[in-house]
Amino acid sequence: MKRFRWAMILFVFALVSAACSSDSTDTTDAAGGGEEVAAADFTLFGAPTGVEGQALEGFLDAYNSETGSNVVYTGSDDFEAPLRIRVDGGDPPAVAFTPQPASICPFADEGALVSLEDMGFDIAQMEANHSKFWMDLGLCDDGEHYGVPWFPNFKSIVFYHEPTFTANGYEIPETWDDMIALSQQIVDDGMTPWCFGFESGGATGWAGTDWLEDIVVRESGGQTYADWFNHDIPFNDPAIVSAFDKFGELFFAAGFVFVGAENVAGVYFADATIPLFQKPEPGCLMLKQGSFIANFFVDAPGYE
Repeated sequence: MKRFRWAMILFVFALVSAACSSDSTDTTDAAGGGEEVAAADFTLFGAPTGVEGQALEGFLDAYNSETGSNVVYTGSDDFEAPLRIRVDGGDPPAVAFTPQPASICPFADEGALVSLEDMGFDIAQMEANHSKFWMDLGLCDDGEHYGVPWFPNFKSIVFYHEPTFTANGYEIPETWDDMIALSQQIVDDGMTPWCFGFESGGATGWAGTDWLEDIVVRESGGQTYADWFNHDIPFNDPAIVSAFDKFGELFFAAGFVFVGAENVAGVYFADATIPLFQKPEPGCLMLKQGSFIANFFVDAPGYE
């Protein structure tokens, strides 16, 4: 089986930044530091599409132009399944940009990846630059690193329709109970509080599990979440059942969910942004998502 490299992604974009910021006319001189950048020729496969995918392609266009490289990016919304098929079929991409750090080590355990150490990366220097915690996100059981996080997104952000909140005197809730009470008030006022969308190809459901993970951590702490993730506690552990029940208070409450909870699995996660910008009145007033979702706002009719 061919092995491929997750870790090169940080290296590539470090060079892009250096090439774009350099005043040197020598395009092989990385940021004027005297180190020549060898031309690269490989494929990069990742999850970003749309605006994010276009941004990646823009970076790579600059990098290729400055270094004479040929780095080609291909994005897929259904990233996990095609990646597995390509690896199992012996045709992996040279570099993979995964949105899920936990997906790295299973490939490493199969011998499908090349470690940063084997590629000559100075881990001590990278830990000094980025922190050990950051680097440990790509650390696997064999003690070697197979990935470098470089594009973090914040989770647990609730985007809300500010004009409607202001017009109705709604206050930003500070507790779960306050949020449930606000949601009920919005329903009583004849509107729908929450936008939801769980569909994401082979990864359908992650937008829902994000809610559950947040609740587990907030109710039971990080260690319980780690135990759950590592299968050290059963899926029906009381802490996990409690998180499901709590999420159900919001998700299954009458009138809380745009299109209805029973239909959310068929709504593409990015399309969940559309009713938030619906004219003349929004279809729903709040959306919990990661910071990356703002890249999809520009595609929503009514976005200004």
